[in-house]
Amino acid sequence: MKLQVFLAVLVAVGLAVGGSSLQAETVSYKIYCEFSESGSSLAEGSYLLATFTDTGDGVVTLTIDATHLAGSNPLGDTEHLKALYLNLDPSVDASTLEFTIGGSEVPEDFVSMGLSSLKADGDGYFDVLFDFQTSSVGVLGAGDTISIEISGEGLTAASLTDYLSSSVSGGDANDGYPIAAHIGGIGEGGAGSGWFTVPEPGSMVLVLFGMGGAGFLGWRKRRRS
Repeated sequence: MKLQVFLAVLVAVGLAVGGSSLQAETVSYKIYCEFSESGSSLAEGSYLLATFTDTGDGVVTLTIDATHLAGSNPLGDTEHLKALYLNLDPSVDASTLEFTIGGSEVPEDFVSMGLSSLKADGDGYFDVLFDFQTSSVGVLGAGDTISIEISGEGLTAASLTDYLSSSVSGGDANDGYPIAAHIGGIGEGGAGSGWFTVPEPGSMVLVLFGMGGAGFLGWRKRRRS
């Protein structure tokens, strides 16, 4: 009964947002499940939130919220984002993409792109990498939030959230990951780091607005070939 009520409310919200088939979309990922072999985990209750929002024609705003990472450990270090990995719709020309923070073009060493060429530790090849640690942008510490505007011909939030990473083995070793985060300041003394992704959909934050609620159950993303 509760599920029926929830779905009814979801459809009502979608219809209220707009009856047309093309509406702005927002997708949020709650990232806290480790898939690397570091043996370290985030502090209890910690997570990173990444939200993709259609904010214009061919424009997506990615907001990375680290306010829910642990503020400190016994040595005073904080959990922090070192890098974020994304997938990209192969029909989108990556060479047309532009990235800005606060209206300014991001440093060249901040963004790397390459079809299934960016490996997150443990498993998974991705297409876009935001390198906070080694670039002049700097790590995103606990309590910080940053917004990155991504623009390109035909780009939508779905272009960056509707695909899964390729397996390291090139086969079906895993179901793939829609996103991955390299987070440091974890483990004993805050000296460790690990790679994290979203959990199964029962716990994953996934919010879609528009299209009358259609696509809500489409969390089974398309695997990259």
